[in-house]
Amino acid sequence: MEGVSKINKKIMNDAITEANGIISEAKEKAAELKGIEQQKTNAEKKVIQENGKKNAEREEQRILSSANLESHNLRLQSTDAMINDAVSKAETQLKKMSKDTTGRYKKALKLLAKEGIEAIGKESVLYFNEDNLGAGKEIAKELGVKAEKNKDLLGGVIIENTAGDLRIDNSIGRILERDADKIRGKVAKILFKSKT
Repeated sequence: MEGVSKINKKIMNDAITEANGIISEAKEKAAELKGIEQQKTNAEKKVIQENGKKNAEREEQRILSSANLESHNLRLQSTDAMINDAVSKAETQLKKMSKDTTGRYKKALKLLAKEGIEAIGKESVLYFNEDNLGAGKEIAKELGVKAEKNKDLLGGVIIENTAGDLRIDNSIGRILERDADKIRGKVAKILFKSKT
């Protein structure tokens, strides 16, 4: 029996050794798989971080671009408001000047009337507002045409042929409207000449 006991012991020792070998081998494979999975996780983590960084950079660029555009639009609005204010003040000044029928304004009226008559012909009528009618009659007499009142005029002169089918509107309002872009450009140049 002792022989059987030794065989049993030997078989048991061999089984334990083999089981320990299998367990050891399983632990090594588990550690190896764990290492591989850790590498995969680290690689995925790195890709996610890089994508996150790229997305954050894109979002930062979008926000900066949006802020720059908004800033540019605000500057344009501010510039436009300043130009509109200057043009409005100039219009007000012109309207005040139109009440003074001497000096430069009278010369300007005469020049505008003369240009209109040259374009339409001597058979013309000059229309002035009530404030300018006295000076307008003098100008009309000098130019050999008639002068009449037009209550709707703020200032300036309208030249019309006697048939009434040709008309040149050199009123202050129409001149400002006709030359608005040119006037705004000149005002902008004056306002911002030191900034350019």
